[in-house]
Amino acid sequence: MPVGERTLRCVGGPFDGLGCAVHGEQRMSLPTALRVPHSNDARSKNVPEPAGPVIDYDVRRLLARDGKWHDFLVLSAWTSMQATVWINRRVSAR
Repeated sequence: MPVGERTLRCVGGPFDGLGCAVHGEQRMSLPTALRVPHSNDARSKNVPEPAGPVIDYDVRRLLARDGKWHDFLVLSAWTSMQATVWINRRVSAR
């Protein structure tokens, strides 16, 4: 893992539960779909480009069920309280 990079779990939206590498950003826009270049395309060696709409996530520190504060990528449309309730419901449902 490069210096300054950390992996945070997404909370809410289509990426709920997935880990995402964060490089010190406070907001990330994740594409809802990726357009993979055709193998004959000159850009085929490049990383796939976002196609279509994106979902915004904010880095937020939330109190988790273990009583400790953890950083998460939270759906930007959600309040911190909504995300905290979501995390605690998911943990208690297991």
